[in-house]
Amino acid sequence: RNPNTGGKCWVIDQSDLATTLSEFFLSDQFGS
Repeated sequence: RNPNTGGKCWVIDQSDLATTLSEFFLSDQFGS
């Protein structure tokens, strides 16, 4: 697992990659 995922299992499907990256960068940028 990756601590930056907020507890999510660090297994990314191809179809979810864009969404995962978007959520990661948005949460990092806004500090949520």
